[in-house]
Amino acid sequence: MRVPRLLTVTSDEPLRQSLKFAARALHFDIIESTGSLTLSRYFENKHPDVVVIGPAVRHPWDALQIARLVRQWAHGVPIMMVTAPGSEELAVAAMRAGVSDYFKAPVHPGELSEGIRRQIDDRSAPPASAVPLIGESRAAGMIAAAIDKVSAVDSNVLITGETGTGKELAAGLIHARSRRAKHRLVSINCAAIPDTLLESELFGYERGAFTGAASPHAGRMSEAHGGTVLFDEIGDMSLIGQAKILRLVEEKEVGRLGSTRNVRVDARIITATNRSLEALIADGRFRSDLYFRLDVARVQLPPLRERREDVPLLVAYYLGVIRDRFERDVDAVTDEAMEALTAFDWPGNVRELKNVIERAVMNTSSQQIGIADLPEKLQTRRASRVSAEDGQPGSLQEALFAARGNKSEAARALQCSRMTVYRKLAKAQPR
Repeated sequence: MRVPRLLTVTSDEPLRQSLKFAARALHFDIIESTGSLTLSRYFENKHPDVVVIGPAVRHPWDALQIARLVRQWAHGVPIMMVTAPGSEELAVAAMRAGVSDYFKAPVHPGELSEGIRRQIDDRSAPPASAVPLIGESRAAGMIAAAIDKVSAVDSNVLITGETGTGKELAAGLIHARSRRAKHRLVSINCAAIPDTLLESELFGYERGAFTGAASPHAGRMSEAHGGTVLFDEIGDMSLIGQAKILRLVEEKEVGRLGSTRNVRVDARIITATNRSLEALIADGRFRSDLYFRLDVARVQLPPLRERREDVPLLVAYYLGVIRDRFERDVDAVTDEAMEALTAFDWPGNVRELKNVIERAVMNTSSQQIGIADLPEKLQTRRASRVSAEDGQPGSLQEALFAARGNKSEAARALQCSRMTVYRKLAKAQPR
């Protein structure tokens, strides 16, 4: 099995220690470099999966030059940059140079770990339209029906749901089933683009429009022409950004920086948020006129705790994907571990479930994921639930009666898996 590799380019000792901590937490090999002179051989021999560039010692713009070199040597490798406080201009230039994500120093090791994991997930995950909608529950069926319904028309769509429920997946499925499927789906993270970059990144610019604009840039909206654009985390966009998006929605054209003419853009608009836009409007933090233009059709994604019977199917799917990706001989989950996975409330929803399975695959020394391979919080949750059930011998019969014999509904009420219901029924049968 090939272990992912993290290449760090920094001489900042606190940052080096934080990156070592992040690498250990993620089970990465770490390769350390202090400058651009030795970088090329790492790409020839080590093939890093993620590069993190820290604040440069001599001049902060040296870090930008290193980022450009990395992008030349490895076009698809994610680059993360940690900049000195107050260097907003450098951060803007870094994004234009192909940096995937950036942080301002000092940065917490946990934040670095999450950023690195996100880059790896984004790079290794299949396109959203290639991932199936997994689930046989009533809630999963309602999601599928809603996606089919909105895919058939060309109206704007608002996808709502908690963090990790699969909003980008839903957008990918809507695009893939629409008449625009032959064109691109362009995803834009509204929370990651500062107001100073919004127009140039979304609408593009002409050569010489500002310092450093050596060549024209078409902009993300032009890339989506004929296809679909997803504005992810639209609830985190500033009022300034919302005004620019409102104009785009109304006029269907963009004005590039440095140009005197507008460019027509034919793109379906899908937005996604984990926040209540209605509450943001009431607080004066979201424009009601933009909201009414975006909320033409809506897809509401329920949290995973409301469709527990889908957990075994999701576990089986992600176990197969992760096992193949890391070349691990892990092909099953014990009944005890599955009960714990099904009983957990999953505040991070499907994304959190996927991360737990990935860690379990990496940590287990067996061909099966057992209860000991799961995080302590899942083991504790299961132990408290089992203790409560032991004190209520009639709870299964009561749940089945209330569910009119539907074992899936009874399992959801008891916060356990269907296999647990069947096992308890079998034990209750006279021998």
